[in-house]
Amino acid sequence: MKAKLDTIDFVSISFDGWTSDALQNSIAVLCHGITPNWTLETFLLDVVPVDESETAVHIANMVRRVLKEWDIPLEAVVTAATDGAPNMQCSVAKELDLPWIYCAAHAINRAVFNALDARPIKTVVKRSNALCALFHWPAARRGLLKYQQQLGLSTKVLKASCPTRWGSIKKMFKRLWDSREAIILYLAKHRGRRNPELTDEQWQIIGDLLGALRHLNEATVELSQQKVPTIGLITPIFANLLTGLGVQRRPANEDDVDEEQQLHPAVVEFRECCGRSAQSLGCVESWHVNGAGDVCISRPPHKKLRICERQRGTSEVLGRSHSKCDRVIGAHSARTKKNVFQREQ
Repeated sequence: MKAKLDTIDFVSISFDGWTSDALQNSIAVLCHGITPNWTLETFLLDVVPVDESETAVHIANMVRRVLKEWDIPLEAVVTAATDGAPNMQCSVAKELDLPWIYCAAHAINRAVFNALDARPIKTVVKRSNALCALFHWPAARRGLLKYQQQLGLSTKVLKASCPTRWGSIKKMFKRLWDSREAIILYLAKHRGRRNPELTDEQWQIIGDLLGALRHLNEATVELSQQKVPTIGLITPIFANLLTGLGVQRRPANEDDVDEEQQLHPAVVEFRECCGRSAQSLGCVESWHVNGAGDVCISRPPHKKLRICERQRGTSEVLGRSHSKCDRVIGAHSARTKKNVFQREQ
């Protein structure tokens, strides 16, 4: 790993707070660079436990220490990507004096959490966690396993969600949905024990919600690739998400639509809320300002994709991208010279 890093002259970094299953907080620092043979590499430099308040100053000092341990000068760092938290943004733009990029996957994460916080979905998540907790008891787990085997269903153990990972909510819903007949049968046999239950409507919400969460998860996985550049995927993925999530509620009296096939109103609201949240975060506009949208024009899979509201020519867009590249390179060179001059003083 050190040998590869020594062959890379300029890098970008990203760092993010993580919470373990035991609810222990830490910050992971990653480094991204292109080797001389044009291979994009990602390196996990360190996972630092959080033992004090996560202020911008503390985070910046931690990043400097990690970079120093790997002999990576700050002048070699071109950009830094984080989530949209004010302390993270301030640590990059103010304390480290680096260009800040909003992580697209984190933008999806925040939009999903904003939508999940609305009732009745919030209630469904709470009851689902209580149901998973019930089947952590050995006797209840054995009873559920017997019904799962009898019905030929998945025998995966039910697992409660983590409060900081919406992907864990998707996994929890998926396992509950796959074993719903066995769960309903077990609860019917043990009604006198005041066990947590899900109503028919809440089961419908889980089933309908799985579709939206699956698409959001696929977008997150696609944007989180480490071996290929993904900045050119941001605009088409978010355009599709915003179009698909911003659905209009279908009228209940529509003759040509089977009422049973309609999404639950809470799930329709969830999809619309995700779209609104993504737009309100301002991340889509910031990516266009930083040139992410222009990259889509030159990237082969999206070469003819029209991403701008105004029908501008491809040559104009590429010209603007080249100008932005020149400004970024010029700013980076000026910052490097400034830091070298300060060290010499």
